[in-house]
Amino acid sequence: MPIHLGFPEPFEPDDYDDDEVGEDAPTSLCCAANVFDFPHKIGGTPLWLDRTRPAPADRLTCGACGMVMPLLLQLYTPSESVPAAYFRVVYLFACKNGACHRASGQALKCLRAQLPASTPLWPSDDDYSAAASPSPPAPTCRVCGLAAPKRCARCRSAAYCCKDHQTADWTAGGHSRTCSNTTAQTNPPAADATATTAPAGRSLRAVRAATLFPELEIVTEPEPGSDDGDATEPLLERLRISRPLGDADTDAAAAAEADADLADADETVSDVDRAFLKFQKRVAREPAQVL
Repeated sequence: MPIHLGFPEPFEPDDYDDDEVGEDAPTSLCCAANVFDFPHKIGGTPLWLDRTRPAPADRLTCGACGMVMPLLLQLYTPSESVPAAYFRVVYLFACKNGACHRASGQALKCLRAQLPASTPLWPSDDDYSAAASPSPPAPTCRVCGLAAPKRCARCRSAAYCCKDHQTADWTAGGHSRTCSNTTAQTNPPAADATATTAPAGRSLRAVRAATLFPELEIVTEPEPGSDDGDATEPLLERLRISRPLGDADTDAAAAAEADADLADADETVSDVDRAFLKFQKRVAREPAQVL
């Protein structure tokens, strides 16, 4: 099975070849013209495979601080061999507070979304450019992109996943200056009392920058061979770590040398063993990879 590596890069719509993806190439990482344009990406707001059922915030709160966790990573991982997962996306959410990761094992959560090839949300014919179902997408939070059961009480158009994100958008995201009373309601939201203290220069983009992880596209490339771009230090070659553990031809001298090198390993690396060094050798082919 071929192995592909992932490298983070800023999203550039011009990088897409019209001959490969057609005129419907994605213009941002928050949208996809068809199911095959689903991006691998870091940060930003999630792009939901089932646009009618975005994940709710109560499933993605940090177990330590209770805050809503933003998207850290999403990967498009279709599987033609598994009919129920013909289309599949894996989402990883993480708390931005580093202390929560040190204090709790509940600061990361992973979700998987999958659809069969015959799903009504995406056509099963040759034309995947538009959804077969007329069902509109569910509203998502203006700040983080999760399911948004809350609405601005004044305009009824701005949607949010939680009170914290609604308050942040009202006081610092600029919604207090752009909100219009389309429903003829006379009572402003509770956060209106603090709206006048918000600096004029702050915007929804600033709120998202403070709430979300920076957005980067993950571009995939085939893994190079062992003799193509292998930047491994000679030490790893001397350890002969590419051989399976327990090989009969591993002589005592090589094993002794490996033990001596492991004893001299940096103290910052714990439980260093041959398997880990083998992993280091593999990663050294392309040190910039993140996947």
